[in-house]
Amino acid sequence: MSQITVKPWTQLTADEFFEIAKLRSEVFFVEQRIDVPDFDDADRDPKTLHWWISDERGCAAYLRSLQLPAPEHGARSSFGRVAVRSDRRGEGLGRALVAATVDRFGNEPMVIHSQSYIVPLYTGFGFEPLGPEFFEAGIAHRTMVRPGQIHVSAVILTDAAGRVLMVRKRGTTSWFNPGGKPEPGETAAECAVREAYEELGIELDPSTLIPLGRRQAAAANEPGVIVVADVLQAPTPLLSQPQPRAEIEQTRFVDPAIPEPTWSPLFTNELRQLIRQPGSSGNP
Repeated sequence: MSQITVKPWTQLTADEFFEIAKLRSEVFFVEQRIDVPDFDDADRDPKTLHWWISDERGCAAYLRSLQLPAPEHGARSSFGRVAVRSDRRGEGLGRALVAATVDRFGNEPMVIHSQSYIVPLYTGFGFEPLGPEFFEAGIAHRTMVRPGQIHVSAVILTDAAGRVLMVRKRGTTSWFNPGGKPEPGETAAECAVREAYEELGIELDPSTLIPLGRRQAAAANEPGVIVVADVLQAPTPLLSQPQPRAEIEQTRFVDPAIPEPTWSPLFTNELRQLIRQPGSSGNP
């Protein structure tokens, strides 16, 4: 797979713009016979990025990502103008460009207008069709939306009675398990250890943490976003309630069998069913 190049309009060279324009013209005007303008003001917007893969013949595949001036179905991030040169189709170039774009902006909700025949490609990246089919530039399309995704490590800490430690961030009302986003290169366990120390002053051994799998649910404090959590549990109960640190304002132990409306959807719907009681062994 060739390298992906990403640039805003102001950094494009004349030759790069020529190769991009040539490919877009070949695909959209010559092949698809689209009879509406292709280039528009969005191409020159400072927030628009141009993504492409080159080979010895020039631009082999292209995509542009942009920020919408107004939210559509709760999303501002979008991409389109996906084009692959005819002699390079079937090699996964378009998929590679989409994957790179989703990797960069996937923490935000995204909306696209997909040509209907290519909907299955985008469902593989978490996009779901929304509403009926419609025609855009004379071609059948579907609107597709992808919730934003946040990847975290979530740590289950219990006391001797099997109650679970929950935390609340400053300025919020939801309670959730300690944890957070991994830093570059961190494993799930390493992230859990760092977050437990930063938030609570607790020192954990990453080699002893019990992995309980990956779960996802709606994010507690970010509408339209899904939190994807690698869940780990400390093997021994806490002897006391830790004091909050950093952005954490409050801590408390809760009975997982008695749900409360302020608990995060992740804990309420997914994590509390995974909890191992003190002294238990085997799979939960």
